[in-house]
Amino acid sequence: MRIQDSVLDCIAFLYQLDDTPVGTAFIIGVPVDPSEKGKSVFVYLVTAKHVALRIQGKPFTVIVNGKDGERKRINCGKNNKWVYHMTDSSVDAAITSDPFDDASELDIKCLPFLDMVATPEKIQSLGIGIGDAIFSVGLFARYRETIRNWPIVRTGSIAMMPTEKVPIEIEDGKKVDADIYLIEARSVGGISGSPVFVRPTSQAWLATLSREFLILGLMQGHWDLKYYQDLLPTVD
Repeated sequence: MRIQDSVLDCIAFLYQLDDTPVGTAFIIGVPVDPSEKGKSVFVYLVTAKHVALRIQGKPFTVIVNGKDGERKRINCGKNNKWVYHMTDSSVDAAITSDPFDDASELDIKCLPFLDMVATPEKIQSLGIGIGDAIFSVGLFARYRETIRNWPIVRTGSIAMMPTEKVPIEIEDGKKVDADIYLIEARSVGGISGSPVFVRPTSQAWLATLSREFLILGLMQGHWDLKYYQDLLPTVD
């Protein structure tokens, strides 16, 4: 499964000012006027809420690639505001406005979010479900002393799409019930906040031929067996 370069170019790495890696973010564009697609867009940076909380109220660095072949550091002040879901605190997502004052020298792209997001309506109409292929793109925290950003791609498939809330662990060990999808894929440190894409395989999707993949969500974390084994009965 070949991943388009445009997907890699939407990825940004988040660091504390002391060069401690925090997580992954991705760049999206939302049309100023939805009726005029392809025109002016608002640009936003998206990550997981538990990632944003680590740098909320503190200076931090966004690292992206430059057109000269080297990665560029954009230092953001402590007043940079992350916005979270206004009515559901269990949603592990955060968004902030465009941190790139001048992107002319940056080798970045923004994902057309309204076109690509897998809304509940699209999931139903296109038959997205268990077994469909997914991939995520993010920071490989153990490999970062490089000239360029080199995002890591993890592949897998949708393993579960529950229609009820599932217990998860979020910031500071807090446990909440949240709307999530479970995917079967390997997890590594640094991919929290990574966009997760799905390649539908239904005939309804193939008939559209509109896009190769959609944004299913973002990476929240991995299933912690040490915690969840206490919730499940023991099977001999």
